[in-house]
Amino acid sequence: MIPPASNRQLWFRVALAALFPISLITVGLREPAAQAQEQSGDRSTTASDGVYLYGTSPQPNQLARDYVLFERHNDEVIGAFYVPQSEFTCFSGDIEGSQLAVEAVVPEVSEPREVKAELNNLHKVRTISANDHRMLDMCREAAPVR
Repeated sequence: MIPPASNRQLWFRVALAALFPISLITVGLREPAAQAQEQSGDRSTTASDGVYLYGTSPQPNQLARDYVLFERHNDEVIGAFYVPQSEFTCFSGDIEGSQLAVEAVVPEVSEPREVKAELNNLHKVRTISANDHRMLDMCREAAPVR
């Protein structure tokens, strides 16, 4: 049975919130350890405040690829999980070493979802687009005051 249009949007957002963080967390499990060590140079984590973009591809804006965009201030982060040309899910929380420990906020879902994402399992993307900045601005506005 296909749900009505309004329910389809809600279903998509719930599925995105539930499945996207899982894909980020499991990316590293599919990669052999030797390959991970070889590529560790382009998978460095954040050391200072600023805006960062990580993805399952080293290239920005690749269709069907997962990305995590965030701004770091001290050990706090605000950002978005997204797939290009799709919806995005805002989050806020902390960065602990190379791991994001955040709460993802999905519209129309009452409870934020706790997510832990390991940045070492993703490629650091050097190019941050105007659209990335637009998403980040929207997430800053939606973030709860901490």
